[in-house]
Amino acid sequence: FDTRIDSALSSPYVSEVTLGYGTQWLRNAVTRVDFVSRDWKDFYGFRVDQTTPQQLDPLGIAHDVAIVENTNYIERTYRGLQLQAAWNPSRFNVGLNYTYSKLRGNDEQESATSGTVGNSPGTIFYSELSNYPQRLPVGYLSQDERQRGRAWIAYDVPMPNVLGRLNVSVLQQYDTGTPYSAVQNIDLTPY
Repeated sequence: FDTRIDSALSSPYVSEVTLGYGTQWLRNAVTRVDFVSRDWKDFYGFRVDQTTPQQLDPLGIAHDVAIVENTNYIERTYRGLQLQAAWNPSRFNVGLNYTYSKLRGNDEQESATSGTVGNSPGTIFYSELSNYPQRLPVGYLSQDERQRGRAWIAYDVPMPNVLGRLNVSVLQQYDTGTPYSAVQNIDLTPY
């Protein structure tokens, strides 16, 4: 009784542009570099303001009705540079994957398991109380991992009298930390 979906609601989406270049140098070595740019749009947002209706619950208590609509007051951007290299001399296989990226915005609610969920930006959600600059500041999101690298060396061991071969490899991983923010909700019910 206290939430309604706007009739013009559309799915959130990501606009992505990738520019890449790859080359083969030597007979069995390749490199590739890619620049990736992603911008999220049409987030789900809850609008409650002076124009939204009120609804009585079964106990006769009036509640503000939140209208679920698309909003671009939420920001989320990704910029990344990816490098890949591989070299395969004889029975050896040497490789490297490296990514340098930045994930910025003010939407922490999206994750790999939840997808996008409703937000409440101060410009449309009780703006008389919550439309202040620190409400949803733009910064590095908790999923931002600035650098990520993988390097490996593998060797194919010949297995006589057996179909196939045995591959022995060593993998080194490098990951930087993720940002931390001290955030606390303020209980506005007394006001």
